[in-house]
Amino acid sequence: FRHTMEPRDSNPEGEEELREKIALGSQDPVIYCRLAELLFAAGRQEEAISFYERALSLPLTELQKAKVSAELGWLFYEMAKETQALSLATAAAEILSKELESPEVLAWRGASESLRAHCIWSTDEKAGPDAARSALEYFKRVMVEAPDFDDIAGAYYDAARLSNLLGNTRETIVYCEKCLRYDLSERERLQCLVVFVEALRNEERFAEAE
Repeated sequence: FRHTMEPRDSNPEGEEELREKIALGSQDPVIYCRLAELLFAAGRQEEAISFYERALSLPLTELQKAKVSAELGWLFYEMAKETQALSLATAAAEILSKELESPEVLAWRGASESLRAHCIWSTDEKAGPDAARSALEYFKRVMVEAPDFDDIAGAYYDAARLSNLLGNTRETIVYCEKCLRYDLSERERLQCLVVFVEALRNEERFAEAE
């Protein structure tokens, strides 16, 4: 799963189309982030980082800045660059704390706090779980208050990962089951199944896990 600026598109633009829009002077951060996602998926990490950084240099609203920061933060985390990831997560969380609450803002607050939790989990035995529980509460609010939210599947997946991190395997299983009911890409389905299998094994439900 990727934390993305916009809802999933059934007909996403390709790299050439996105590059052309940027060459023509697009000021839309979504264009830059979509291209960065494609480049990262293709293993071109440094190039992906450069487009996220270019997006941050655009004239953005505070909410857009928080979204791009969180996206770039998750990319750094996946590259095992926790220091850079934590800095961006903290900046995004601070911006989002001042925004009016909406399902979108709650989901991104959850994503930012989740990133913070993952970054500090192994180095701060109190702050890590606290951040994870805080993130989980934001995702639970999205589930209850906005069940038709565009990226509700992503909220269930993130909640599953956080519950797994906190050792709440039964909750993890419930969230994974709900996530898998949605229309996911092959990569997203595999990611969710990996978390699901780990939780089933922890519950000693080995036949289901296999």
